[in-house]
Amino acid sequence: EIKSAKMLISIEDFLLRKWPYAPEICLVALICTGCIKTRKQDPNKEWHPLHDFCHTFLNTFATGILGPIMVGEIPLPLTNDVIITLLLAIWFIFYRLDRLMLRITSFPGFLQVLVFFSTLSRANNVCAFTDKAFKRLMIHGDRNFYPIPLIGPIIVGIVRGAGGLFFPPEKGLGGLKSGLPFNAQIALVCSTVWHLAVNDPYIFGGIVRGMLHSFGGDWLVEPIHIKCVIVVFFLFMNVLQSFAYYSNVNPFWPIWEVCYYCTGLNKPEGSTARSVPKPIVGLYDLTVRKQKEMIFNVAKALFVFSMLSLYIATNLPSDSIPPGKIVKEGEYIGHCTLLPTFRSCQPTVAVIEKGRIAVYRGKGPNDKRKKLLWASAGEEVLKEARSEEGWMGTLTEEGVLILKDGLSSKNVAWKSK
Repeated sequence: EIKSAKMLISIEDFLLRKWPYAPEICLVALICTGCIKTRKQDPNKEWHPLHDFCHTFLNTFATGILGPIMVGEIPLPLTNDVIITLLLAIWFIFYRLDRLMLRITSFPGFLQVLVFFSTLSRANNVCAFTDKAFKRLMIHGDRNFYPIPLIGPIIVGIVRGAGGLFFPPEKGLGGLKSGLPFNAQIALVCSTVWHLAVNDPYIFGGIVRGMLHSFGGDWLVEPIHIKCVIVVFFLFMNVLQSFAYYSNVNPFWPIWEVCYYCTGLNKPEGSTARSVPKPIVGLYDLTVRKQKEMIFNVAKALFVFSMLSLYIATNLPSDSIPPGKIVKEGEYIGHCTLLPTFRSCQPTVAVIEKGRIAVYRGKGPNDKRKKLLWASAGEEVLKEARSEEGWMGTLTEEGVLILKDGLSSKNVAWKSK
């Protein structure tokens, strides 16, 4: 068991680049892949060497430029003189010995090794810059509609993972002509999962963590393990697509098909949203399409109903206190708080207040029409808690309800028996 634990730790350290010379090795692989892209785009070296070098520079560091700029940091190539020097040296070798270098990189497995280590860096940076954007937006952003910034950090994660779509500048928006490229798709999915699972303690994050828990239990809910799974997924897909036969493999195609059907948008020709490198015959047959549209219309209604039910379930107070459960100041339990008019019952809540427990006739402690039914003490005892935890109520194993000023306090302010 100890050996297995050590092996697991070493695998985690490897995936998170916590090993000697990891940044340098990943940097060399990243520069080499950028040089290969340039040589394939200009095989006859018709460009001026300065143009060629700048093109390689942007092919290599597009994401390392745009990502830091979006979070207010210095672009990666400017942070260390070694980066520009190493890029110049490797570019010169590829430019002068282009045929030899392309022959070497065409050896079986060589390109896959370069893709592996360059992707190792990119996958970690997608998670890192999503977190950086989240922290900055928590300070400077506007959160009127949701307690945390949702979309901004995900967009930064996409740019950090697929900023090369728009660089060099002559590409313009051509990278989006046939739909969202796979590099952007995987960055979108992974940054979304990472951001919601790790940074969102509310409803959307709870849904994602619940899904992860159903697949991997408590192990897959820990942030370090979520990041490891994301990195492994990045590595597997990018290395797989580096083989020509599997270049169009896309596990996300069902998601995009659902989006096309639900929105009624036309699927662009040449889209790579397919799971196997073979044409799909009869996908848009009229009869089949109508049947699928009907299914998806029903699915949309069920989705809305399930989300509404989930929202109600997460916001509906409990109607009892199990022994040992702690109810903090301001929290409450309630009976018949949901649709009392239709259920022909009276809504009643019990609230932990400052120095007392109070029972009201109403839907909640913030209900303006609530009426006090009972309280453990009068309003004259209402006072702020001395402890940092605040006033707390709990039910003992003997069935005694007690009220204390802080969890660690030995003095009981009130008890039911």
